[in-house]
Amino acid sequence: MSHPHLPPSPASPPHRKAKRVVVFATPGRESVEPATVASSRLMSASEVARNIRHFETWASHQGCEQVAFSDLPEDLAADAEYVFNVSERIPTSWVEEESAFSQQIKALSPSLLEFLQGAYSSSPELFSDTITYSAPETHELFEELTTVRLAWKRLQSMRRDGEKWSEADYAANVYNLFRSTAIHRSTYRCQCSISLPQPHRRPSGEAHRVLHPKNAVPDCVTFVKASTIRHLSHSVKSPYKTLNVHPEITKHSQVLLEHSFRYQSTPCSQPPETPCFEFASSFWEDKKPAHELLEHAYRQNRMATAAAARMLYSMQIDACVFGLVWADGTVRAHVDWCTDQRGYPTVFSAPYPGAGGDSGPVFHEWSLDQPSDILRVYLLLRNIDTWTSTHFRERVVDGVESFSQAISRGGHMYMPWKRVNGPRLTVVPEGKENRFQTASGSRGRTVRQGR
Repeated sequence: MSHPHLPPSPASPPHRKAKRVVVFATPGRESVEPATVASSRLMSASEVARNIRHFETWASHQGCEQVAFSDLPEDLAADAEYVFNVSERIPTSWVEEESAFSQQIKALSPSLLEFLQGAYSSSPELFSDTITYSAPETHELFEELTTVRLAWKRLQSMRRDGEKWSEADYAANVYNLFRSTAIHRSTYRCQCSISLPQPHRRPSGEAHRVLHPKNAVPDCVTFVKASTIRHLSHSVKSPYKTLNVHPEITKHSQVLLEHSFRYQSTPCSQPPETPCFEFASSFWEDKKPAHELLEHAYRQNRMATAAAARMLYSMQIDACVFGLVWADGTVRAHVDWCTDQRGYPTVFSAPYPGAGGDSGPVFHEWSLDQPSDILRVYLLLRNIDTWTSTHFRERVVDGVESFSQAISRGGHMYMPWKRVNGPRLTVVPEGKENRFQTASGSRGRTVRQGR
């Protein structure tokens, strides 16, 4: 019996089928999944990296593998050897008591002399008798080491205070003080959004959520200076403009805007205002002051380095990228590169184990509390800066010019590398993404030492 003061109950709506949405697509083909998969909570890059199971799902679909440092191809190993070699970079005369220069440092800044002598006592290999202060690059190094000592001093103060410090506190008070100082010849950007690559495998079930992130935001990225590679995109006959209008390239932009060469020619989520190439050489990830978060930082950094490596591979650039992870005053490093494996690009990531090689720990750790270690990390950053502006840049120029010629001759097939927007995922067809023979191990060059 209906209540006299209530409206009658509406008729039951007709039964409707569960809505189905497109969650995955390749050019000319689509696959659909129930709306429940698409509507479940999607994940960010940080959330994927935080969970080992989720990251392994992401990595398996992206063709990412962790390998030994000794697996680096010979040609790329020469680059890594240069970057990690920080021996004999500081004049011994700066720390010798009887030297006139040491006495001048003592008069002007006793704490700086004490800092340098502390580093010398534990790591004399950082110093050399053959380096003199008369060299211009040594003048520059001396000025910068005062900033390194200031960063070390602030870290000691933070340790003594016993307060709870955040990731941002460490970055602002310690890391960024000497990180930005070390970069001169390349471009240094903070909080730069990087596009993640498209997967090789069709996701199913929970993998849809894990593969959802299309961007990662490393704390710091180093790029080749735009002015040093402008010739690759400025002229009407430049490789960029040649590739941008070639039918092999433009056919992909007819499907999705993100597949246009304007977007594919940079690892960044948004292309620069002026159409040109952008190439990243290293990525640095900070995490909260807890030692166990170094593994989280490594996984998240691998997502960014995988993007840069896939971009380099897509343009026939035979080069590696470097990663640094920072947490609780501790620094680790890894080297990543992309090669052809099993018919699709595979991104290898090799943790740097230190001078002892693969027989030691998986990761070598530098403790910024130690004067010698903070100096080592600083010299490592300077090496990355120099390598980015010289050898890495040379590899980029050679690769882009070779890639442009291969496309123009019509004997090369191109596939976009970037993860597309929205819930639609494009997959790299097996054996189709820009396969080429790398010259690793056969195209060796002499890497210049010093800055």
